Amino acid sequence: MQHHHPAGRQAGFTFAELAFGLLILVIAAVVLVNHLTINYQTTLSERDRVFAYGKAQAMLSEIQGFVDRGNVDAAWDLDVLDDGVVIGRGTHDELIKDCPTYAEIVQSQIGEKDAA
Repeated sequence: MQHHHPAGRQAGFTFAELAFGLLILVIAAVVLVNHLTINYQTTLSERDRVFAYGKAQAMLSEIQGFVDRGNVDAAWDLDVLDDGVVIGRGTHDELIKDCPTYAEIVQSQIGEKDAA
């Protein structure tokens, strides 16, 4: 069975069909690039959080070591941080009196140490 085409018309795609196919490809490429960008930004953000969390744990371990050895009273320049903002600075005794957050942290550590 042979297909007969009208005179002057050849087999193939029309301009509208090609344009529609190209539009689908462009949309797919845009969606893919958008997805990759979001994943890249999320990965960077998570990596920064993991790094900060690791550093915070290392600092807390060091502080806990000082508390366990009883050396915290000898410290003369302590900084108290809340979400990365310095909310208190001074010696252990000064901070116990003047910084409720520091006093709460020390009390929670002493309470855990006594319970152990």
